[in-house]
Amino acid sequence: MVKKKNKANVQRNKIRKKQRAVARKNRRKSNMGLQQKFLSVGRKEVREAPIHDIIVPGDLEGGNGMWYVVVSRALSTGEIAVGCFLMDTYCLGVKNTFIKVLSISAYNEMCEQITRHADYVYDKSPAYARKFIDDAVAYARNLGFAPGDDFSKTYTIVESIDSSECTENFTFGKDGKPFFMSGPNDTPLKSAIIMKTLEERCGADGFYYMLGGPIDADWLDDE
Repeated sequence: MVKKKNKANVQRNKIRKKQRAVARKNRRKSNMGLQQKFLSVGRKEVREAPIHDIIVPGDLEGGNGMWYVVVSRALSTGEIAVGCFLMDTYCLGVKNTFIKVLSISAYNEMCEQITRHADYVYDKSPAYARKFIDDAVAYARNLGFAPGDDFSKTYTIVESIDSSECTENFTFGKDGKPFFMSGPNDTPLKSAIIMKTLEERCGADGFYYMLGGPIDADWLDDE
């Protein structure tokens, strides 16, 4: 009787394992499907929709190196697909991004908030926006930094744009060196990791930094 019970338990466990494996597979498929859509709008529709706005900094020499790039497309539904890139032109390239589908009124309100306190222009080409983003990513990658987690999804908004049509040369860093400024969401540990990466790539005197909070120098050790 005991052996039969054990065999039954083993069989039930096998069935449960198989069910869990199927559930995991279905969840992965579901997640992949979600990643292919933005609020029920497919990637293909976003890529092929006509450009609505290109919003970029008007003067890259001014400010503190932190800028937004906004690329939007007019969807057949009458809504606006918008990709927003937070740029750190001094060091980290593309820090954060998001892509959304908004009503025209919500889109206009968002743009007003973004452009309210800085110099932005609407007259640059789509190629200018993509090249600016691509060059910033390349600069940061050379320093050891990758763009934010949602970058590949948000990049859908610009990936069909031909950046070779832009002949602009963008300059990153400040006074010839990377300049890391910690932000309000950068923990001391995160700041220390960034600084250690810069020191490894650029040398101790090869970059500038400004920290907004305390940092433990021991975190910079190789231990």
